[in-house]
Amino acid sequence: MNPVVNPVDVGPTRVHPAARESDSVLARIRASDALQELALSALTSCWTDTHLPADLLPQLLQEALLEPDSEAAATAIAERLSGPAAPAQFRARYERARSRKFGAFARLLDPWLGRGTVVDLGAGGTDLLDALATDATLIAVDIELSDPRPGSRAALLTQIRPDRIPLADDSADTIIATGVLHHIDADVRRRLLADTARVLGPGGRLLLLEETFPDPIGATAGLDGGPPMAEYLDGDPVDLSAADTLFRALDLADRMTFLSFTDWWGNRVMKGSLAIPLPYSFLTSEQWRHELAAAKLVVTDTQNLGLCSGGGHMASPRMLFVCSSE
Repeated sequence: MNPVVNPVDVGPTRVHPAARESDSVLARIRASDALQELALSALTSCWTDTHLPADLLPQLLQEALLEPDSEAAATAIAERLSGPAAPAQFRARYERARSRKFGAFARLLDPWLGRGTVVDLGAGGTDLLDALATDATLIAVDIELSDPRPGSRAALLTQIRPDRIPLADDSADTIIATGVLHHIDADVRRRLLADTARVLGPGGRLLLLEETFPDPIGATAGLDGGPPMAEYLDGDPVDLSAADTLFRALDLADRMTFLSFTDWWGNRVMKGSLAIPLPYSFLTSEQWRHELAAAKLVVTDTQNLGLCSGGGHMASPRMLFVCSSE
């Protein structure tokens, strides 16, 4: 989801609203050897797998942690990766890695899709919808949408309000939300989930793919482990076993800090975007269940995907929630 967020005035300069929290996230990473080790491991695995220059990562991470201003750190690293001195073919390889991620998401979601109308909420563009193997009517919804890919079947629909889907009651059979809802403040997210149930109507299905984990992290009750995300990728799967071990050793607060750092790295550094809000409103799997139930979206299946390749960003834990609208 790409809601436009205006900077706020603070004296003679202008600071993005997420900057202060991002500064705090980097400070927590800076203070923890365990979090730094995990960040390097999670990044190196993904970049090696996608043929990005992983030998640069220790230096880039060090630069990020030495700079107390998160926006300045992101700008400096993005310039290293996209400016005139960028590694050869970096952006092309990065885009291929993102396409590979969308293909993996599509293979994960395809078995849950029916006919009718499929909506990608917070789509950004048509990349995911174009990768799906379905003959359903496809609609990409977001506040800001990029141009459709050539040959795309998906229609584009612009949101005016972040808590409202511009579709009629009972008009969608399936709504997909992948890595979107943690970019929204909690009160807006709850209203958007309620509106999702409105658009789906009774028996409609929400497929929520979010960056989260079971709490406690070793819990299996009520969870369908299923295959790890690596099995949905084409080509050789990335080995994230070392990073997964490091992640499991963290306490709850540090796990949330790591998720916030991966969000900052992916959106501020790799995408170079200031349009994507970073409220870092991550939830555990149990917290997601409560929020979904409050919106009359009943979790019928879950799939704990574990630590997943981030499409050239940074590996992070993901879970799929299959929900039925009451």
